[in-house]
Amino acid sequence: MHFTGRTWRPPYEAHSVIIQATSGCTYGKCRFCSLYQGECFRMSPLREFEEDLEEIKFYQP
Repeated sequence: MHFTGRTWRPPYEAHSVIIQATSGCTYGKCRFCSLYQGECFRMSPLREFEEDLEEIKFYQP
């Protein structure tokens, strides 16, 4: 699986599959939020996304 930076999700989704389509924040200027501080927004390359889907199929067909 391909991931950039930190991964955030609520505890009730601990067993859910996560596929990263983007990382960072598109706005990034909120004074109250430090979730993606210092991390530029980017979209995941389609190749990485497709590879992650193939890997998930192995575990959850």
